[in-house]
Amino acid sequence: MQYDRKRQVVKKLSVMLVCAIMLLYTEGCSNGEKDPQTEKSGTESSNVSVTDMAKAEDVPMEEQKISTLKYAPAKGDVFSYKVQQVEEIQEDTLKVIQKIESYYTKSIVALRSGGSIEMTVRVDSLYVSNAMPDPTKPGQSMIKTYDSRKKADRENPDLRDFSGIIGEDIRIILDSKGRVEEISGLTPIINKILGDKKDSIAPEIKSRITSSLESQIFRLTIASEIIPFPDTKIDSTMSWTREEVNPLSGLFRASSRSTYKLNSVKKIGDKRVGMIHAKLSAEVLKPRETNGVVEMSLTSSSIGGDGEMIIDIEKGYTISKKTQVTSDLLGAVKDLKTKNERKIHQKTLTKISVELLR
Repeated sequence: MQYDRKRQVVKKLSVMLVCAIMLLYTEGCSNGEKDPQTEKSGTESSNVSVTDMAKAEDVPMEEQKISTLKYAPAKGDVFSYKVQQVEEIQEDTLKVIQKIESYYTKSIVALRSGGSIEMTVRVDSLYVSNAMPDPTKPGQSMIKTYDSRKKADRENPDLRDFSGIIGEDIRIILDSKGRVEEISGLTPIINKILGDKKDSIAPEIKSRITSSLESQIFRLTIASEIIPFPDTKIDSTMSWTREEVNPLSGLFRASSRSTYKLNSVKKIGDKRVGMIHAKLSAEVLKPRETNGVVEMSLTSSSIGGDGEMIIDIEKGYTISKKTQVTSDLLGAVKDLKTKNERKIHQKTLTKISVELLR
């Protein structure tokens, strides 16, 4: 499948989300249809939502000490989330700004032996706005948008990459520490994206699309929402760390270290909630990488960030999560065919906000 450079930028940014998830989030334009956040289920939710935090009360010191934290929702639990993301990428004199707002529903369908949690995740609504330099008007920007609440956008074949993920239940299995073990059920999305070409596309292309959706959309969706829980009991400092390896800027991989600290515990009715602060640092594993078409090399890199989270202590579900990550990469890109090389200096700022609606 061929895409022009502008489409590649939009696609790359849109899937970094948490959806990616989704990644990946700004105020959508209203067209008279209902917003997902205004729809209520037939029964009142027992989840603690963001709006309940105004009723939070302090608890005695003996209730502040927590020894174990894990993700432990109950079968039948349903969670509705709103995710907003703003990403600014500055490369030399060029600047791209993406804003995404999504709403999704997560339903817990089974608790497996060994502590795994089986769930379905359905993206209900998606709005994307991309502002980038206009190649036909130097010094000016162009803005491209997608709004799943607009019929014209949903039926636009050029926007199937976005429309394809709307309304489909994807099955995801997590462990109790918040790690994704398995993702399945992507075929309906792939068929919607490919349209009438779904039966003529080579299996290896479908496989690449499946892998991209799995890693860059739904894994990032879960990573944006659920905090990484400690592998062992929490020590007396109420802190723990998690180390992971993640993709960075297309070709590179970075080793990240996140430190989490439970600063306080409060109570809303009979439920306890924890206030957590997180700090992130990362470093690039290999400063030179290639995909067979281009070679990228880094002479310096700086990556770091922090965040504030609120979780339900007993079940571990996220009530609120706000994170900010910055990166500063300096290096060069070489075209392996022509041997042409250009210097690059890329700065990225990513802000993500997750809110439990009900």
